Amino acid sequence: MGIIDELHHARPATTPGLWILSDHVRQLSPMPGTGLHLLELTVPPGGGPPLHTHASAEAFYVIEGSLTFEAIEAGERRRLILGPGETLSLASRVPHRYVNETAQSARALVIADGSLLAFFADIGRPLPPSTPPTPEQIANVMAAARRHGIEFLEAGPGA
Repeated sequence: MGIIDELHHARPATTPGLWILSDHVRQLSPMPGTGLHLLELTVPPGGGPPLHTHASAEAFYVIEGSLTFEAIEAGERRRLILGPGETLSLASRVPHRYVNETAQSARALVIADGSLLAFFADIGRPLPPSTPPTPEQIANVMAAARRHGIEFLEAGPGA
């Protein structure tokens, strides 16, 4: 295997990303040989998923704005607000959520495995939503989550 096979270079204009309900996720680069991917996450005010769990461990690095994370650790719900330059790593199957509680969009880099990328590809849309999710869209997300081993532990907005 040559060095070109081990390198991956992407330009932002060539990786437009997907809208996952209100959040925008863009794959920046796979990490060769690991099954991991570097993603850019943009979360609008009020955006973020409900409490959930999945097999993929995740690491978040906030670039701009702030994100409020909640995770359940040893049966106790913990809350942490991350600002620019701060990180949070979550082990596999840790129940967690994040939300943007501010009036500005937040951006973060995320490392996750291919199972989350497959879920995003399954439910993502190329254009931002123009309305809140419909009951049919919520049902489609829930069905896709089950197919990808993601469990939502609380109802989210619109559910």
